[in-house]
Amino acid sequence: DGIGYMNLLRRFSQDRIERELAYVRARTTVPALMLADLNWGLFPEDVDTARWLAESKAAKGWPRSLLATTAKNQKKRMQEIAALLGDSISVGASVQSTDPVVLENIKRSNISVDTIVEMTTSTRRAGSRTISEVILCLPGDTKDKHIRSIDDMMDAGIRDMNTFQFIMLPGTEAASDASKAMFAYQTRFRVLPGCVGRYTIFGREFGVAETHEVCVANATMPIEDYLACRDYHLTLAIFNNGGLFDEVLGVAQALGCKRSDVLKRIHDKAIAVGGMADLYWQFREDESRNFHADQAAIDAFIAAPGTIDGYLSGFYGNNQIYWYKTLATVEKFQDLIVIAFAAVREIAQACHALDETAQAYLSELSTLIVAKKSDLLDLDREFEFDLSFDFVEAERRDYKALPADLKLSEKKRAHVRHADESKDVIRKYYAQYGTSLSELSYFIHRDNLSVLYRSLSMG
Repeated sequence: DGIGYMNLLRRFSQDRIERELAYVRARTTVPALMLADLNWGLFPEDVDTARWLAESKAAKGWPRSLLATTAKNQKKRMQEIAALLGDSISVGASVQSTDPVVLENIKRSNISVDTIVEMTTSTRRAGSRTISEVILCLPGDTKDKHIRSIDDMMDAGIRDMNTFQFIMLPGTEAASDASKAMFAYQTRFRVLPGCVGRYTIFGREFGVAETHEVCVANATMPIEDYLACRDYHLTLAIFNNGGLFDEVLGVAQALGCKRSDVLKRIHDKAIAVGGMADLYWQFREDESRNFHADQAAIDAFIAAPGTIDGYLSGFYGNNQIYWYKTLATVEKFQDLIVIAFAAVREIAQACHALDETAQAYLSELSTLIVAKKSDLLDLDREFEFDLSFDFVEAERRDYKALPADLKLSEKKRAHVRHADESKDVIRKYYAQYGTSLSELSYFIHRDNLSVLYRSLSMG
């Protein structure tokens, strides 16, 4: 991870790993398992661990989901792991950037886009989600390069796009004084989200916070472009990641429109429409409130009376992306529906694909998404309505099917609800994380929002 010491490899025996997993399974009520491994899938034996986890899920219902950073240069092995674990795992293809100049500056090479396309196709077939990561404001980065990197991954078939800020990790070459001077970094300091608390030591209470340094501009990216990219990150988090509008984006692709073009149209609408525009403004204000000019400034701020309490209460220090994604999903869901469907209709019209059948399909799809994904805290809510399209078949095809191919000869009754087993799993998540906005934002940070969605049956 950028420090030579961390390149040393070691692995416990397979027997020990499986015994430790069984030990955890017997004692936990948490549905998810997180692996503290930067490259899971690097070792051939990791496939055996995946097989054990798949068998454990089938027999014991645990783990429901697996959170892991997967190896990007082990395509065949990750395909095998995805086939075993299905929707329990998201398979990663982290690139940081797809621009050759930026990659040269950070001394990194990526797997080819063709390889990523092949990997995403096979992992989607297995039922796994795909995920990629890009980093904002790397040396040589620009707004256009950064957005293009995101577009490249989405149009290669990657589902979820995790976007990160460029953090000056101590000990790495990127954080050296020479790099800072060469690329004219402008940096700010903040407290890591969640890394703050009060501790009593030898009878004295201390407020403690962990801080880090973030690059917010460089020689090729002014801070105004950095802020515009952060706005786009929020749009991706809300409308793309976690599958909130997979159905909309899928049918747009079936109609011949690029996923990246739809997201850009959604973004233009989101930052300009009423309450959503206010949300983006609040997002910027919140992020600005958490940044400080230098280490001395943030140290003084942390030491001031009331600051630690401000962080503990959530006034400072939230992960802004996940906080505002949660706020939008819970409190502005109808606004999201209006924006997403207006954008896809406009894009489909531009692609000359918005005929009468497509219009009817989108209308019913809007009703279906509201039923599946609104009021996520109400586990007992159920919906019934008639549908003219086979949305069960659409889901089987990943929603990448033409509306005309899904038209039914006669309407069928749709039922949307949580199965009892799903309710039990979700209650465990809510017991682990809680159900306030801040607690839900932490859940979304750690797990996939899609586990909260209701299921559709037709008959």
